[in-house]
Amino acid sequence: MIEIELRTPQTDPQTHSTTWQPIVRLRVVGGAPEVTGDDRILDFTMPVPNLRTGTSVRYEDDPEEWARNLGTVYHAPDLVVVVIEDDNPIPPETLRSDAERVHVRLRERARA
Repeated sequence: MIEIELRTPQTDPQTHSTTWQPIVRLRVVGGAPEVTGDDRILDFTMPVPNLRTGTSVRYEDDPEEWARNLGTVYHAPDLVVVVIEDDNPIPPETLRSDAERVHVRLRERARA
């Protein structure tokens, strides 16, 4: 089971304070989505990168894992994903990049 909210910032014009308001909530238990709010923002046909495997996952292949990884595509200054509840979170050590880094040497700038 995974439950997330997509939130957007709202600024109070009088106090100039910002709060993050939910615009849609998605709860997936097994294969059944429960959507509350503006469901037009969710594209259930869009593949998302799976942080566990490094491959893409589609909703029809694994609904819970797809929802769990929506933060990889919905992240912007005006829209963020907040996990409300997750019974199978992605382990933090999976998120660490152990890939070997290749150092690149830039050649000197050509003289005019």
